[in-house]
Amino acid sequence: MKRDPSLEDFNSRKRFSFISSVMLVLVCVAFVRLTLVQLFDCEGLHRIADQRGRRHLVIEPLRGMIYSRDGLPLTENLGNYLTIAINKYKLLDPERLASDLELVTGRNRNFYLKLLSSKAYEVTLDRKISPVQAEQLRDLGWSLIEKPDFCRAYPYNNVAGQIVGFGDPDLNGVSGIELVCDSILRGSPGYRVVNVDVNGNPQIRQNLSHKSVVNGGDVVLTIEIALQSILQEEIEMGMKDCDASGGTGIILDPRTGYILAMASKNDYDPNNPESSPTSNQKNGSICDLLELGSVMKSIPMAMLLENQLAEPNSLVDTNPGYISISGKRIHDVHNYGLITLKQTLSKSSNVGMIKFCESISDFDLMKFYSRFGFFEKTGIELPGERVGSVPDVEKWSKIRKPNVLIGQGIAVTPLALAMAYQAIANGGIALNPRIIYGTRKPGHGLEIQPIESGERIISENTAEQLTDFLVDAVNNGTGTRSQIKNVNIAGKTSTASKPDLVNGGYLKSRYLSSFCGYFPAEDPQILILIVIDDPQGGAYYGGLVAAPVFQRIAEKIISFKPEIMRSNVYNEFETKRKIRVRDYCALTLEETKKQIRNDGLKLKVHGRGNVAYYQLPEVDELVETGSVVHITMGPEHELPGGDVIVPRFINNSLRDAICEATSAGLIVTTQGSGLVVKQSLRVGSRAEVGDVCELTAREL
Repeated sequence: MKRDPSLEDFNSRKRFSFISSVMLVLVCVAFVRLTLVQLFDCEGLHRIADQRGRRHLVIEPLRGMIYSRDGLPLTENLGNYLTIAINKYKLLDPERLASDLELVTGRNRNFYLKLLSSKAYEVTLDRKISPVQAEQLRDLGWSLIEKPDFCRAYPYNNVAGQIVGFGDPDLNGVSGIELVCDSILRGSPGYRVVNVDVNGNPQIRQNLSHKSVVNGGDVVLTIEIALQSILQEEIEMGMKDCDASGGTGIILDPRTGYILAMASKNDYDPNNPESSPTSNQKNGSICDLLELGSVMKSIPMAMLLENQLAEPNSLVDTNPGYISISGKRIHDVHNYGLITLKQTLSKSSNVGMIKFCESISDFDLMKFYSRFGFFEKTGIELPGERVGSVPDVEKWSKIRKPNVLIGQGIAVTPLALAMAYQAIANGGIALNPRIIYGTRKPGHGLEIQPIESGERIISENTAEQLTDFLVDAVNNGTGTRSQIKNVNIAGKTSTASKPDLVNGGYLKSRYLSSFCGYFPAEDPQILILIVIDDPQGGAYYGGLVAAPVFQRIAEKIISFKPEIMRSNVYNEFETKRKIRVRDYCALTLEETKKQIRNDGLKLKVHGRGNVAYYQLPEVDELVETGSVVHITMGPEHELPGGDVIVPRFINNSLRDAICEATSAGLIVTTQGSGLVVKQSLRVGSRAEVGDVCELTAREL
């Protein structure tokens, strides 16, 4: 059957008419919708356009500083590094960029290719790019986005490195005080909302809204750099003298619990934490559990005196120089024969100690050790502290108690032992150790942490008697090599066998040599603990190895702090010449000079700036007329509203200028090196936190 051509033509025209009608309807609907949007939702369109023409710029806060108690900075924030990024949608050849970055930075190109594969509009490529590396990339034809990048540095290198710790590339605390006080040091970021051009580049001067950055707070430690340096040097020397494998030392003020110095070998430099084993970051003073030996005898001796189980002149027969318990002999170095309780400690008689304590039960002995805090954390503001360990009393063998009495079979940290001696030196009052002296929020003065009242754990009489015993141990016993002319030292030596952690029992010819002492004995102000690990080459007794290290440290401290040896008793005339130090903080330099002069004191200025923010001696401390007051000056940058008064950076070293600028909340870019000869922000002008200041430096 043939098709009718006219019919087919009719159907074609019908389909065309239908399709045209549908398309017309769709066009009309789209037109109407567009008209409605323009009439009624123009505000929304403008909002979308504005959003696409704006960028949210985060302003990172400046990390707070860590200071020693004597006002010296233990950290620095260096701003002469860059973070580099790129607008991904302007990048035509990611392969070549990755290869060029590898050439300049040494990092594998695949690392950069992976970053460039992300869907982010702006890709951060690398951090900690030096000015030289940035210039090399510019020479290769890359116009990368460059942002100031702050680097954490530690000016004293390995001095107090285990205490201060370090931070990661993002300035997060990883160890030490950097970790413990991370929330204080971190601060909180600010932001700016700015217009951007068609290429996405921000128009910095067209701020739409912002939030001021809050820089991190400062932390002031109790340690003193001079004492910390002395301690580390002498521990190292002591180790070399006897070819020892390790050493630990603590210096503290027994009146306050302040840690003045703390060190362990092997130490490490927080500027290069990856250059030494991770184990070197460990602070042995709080992390090592050690069987310290005879230096622990002071604890059961205190129990004997406290409970009146023996008198200082009570006698015991130590013949024949050893005692047999469960088939095992415990020896003295010599056969001391008939000796007193006092001589038992001064001569460090194991036999005498065991015999005097025969009536003490295992349970009561452990209860007394617990009183000294050996089985709980001391509360030191450092990470990784361990607690003492000893087998459950109910599982003790007959040999366990005698071993514990002579400091074996019980493991404690060096800090725990030092704090036990602190309680004795402090008249029976136990304090928690402190390593954080105070904190300071931006724009505020130093908030000093109050010293706790402490807990009495032994009577004052017991503490005095025990101090007398320890003085005798130095003058007439095993600690003679710790003696200092015209100074009464109270102390105890120790030579402990090292346990065999693999096979059990104790290692042959492997020892821990220790000395713990304080001075002046009549008014203790300094306590020092020295532990030398595994001395070789002959001498290994604590009196021959650790006591001389104590002596050298004590002599240097007395030379550095002669006021330690001054009596606390003044006659009427001297009392009238003493004045109470007032608060000089927040005063200008000229005001400080005038006030200190009127008070009859002398001034020594530290740091730069126009406002006093730290002082020694402290407020309300009694000093003699003519004494020196140390004032640390700092800038007063932050004004109400987040404004900053731009300091003068010209003629300062580039490093100092960067530190001062960043502490003021400015972002720094640099050119050249040496002394600053030009700054982009006018001196004395007002800027906002987060503004960029370009510093030009030149070697002169």
